[in-house]
Formats: sequence, structure tokens, C-alpha cells
Amino acid sequence: MIEELIAIGHRPADVWEYSPREIAGYLVLAGERRKSEASEQLAIATMAARSDPKEIKKLLDKMARS
Repeated sequence: MIEELIAIGHRPADVWEYSPREIAGYLVLAGERRKSEASEQLAIATMAARSDPKEIKKLLDKMARS
């Protein structure tokens, strides 16, 4: 658990001071973020596999502007 929080960007000195409840909360938030990012990546990969190259370019251009 400690290593996972450090891997996602928490400072080691801070992590060692977290309460068990804080650790659990941060891990839940990190898990939700990972699910969201995986879902987004799957949607992009699915679109890339099924779409016209022009549509993919539009998406990439839109993402670059965000």
C-alpha cells in the first residue's frame, strides 16, 4: 500500500505519516482514476480499430487542444 501511494506521486515522508483511513481513501481514489483512464484508453483503441483515419486525426487534434 505504501509503495503504491509513492508510485502514484505521494511523497514518501508524507505517506508514512498517513493514518490507515487516509491510506485507504487515497487508494480508493487512485483505483477510480485508473478505471476511468483504462475506460478512456479502451474507447480510444476501439475507435482507432473501427474508424476512418480522418476521424482518428480529428480526435487527436481535439485531444491536443484540451
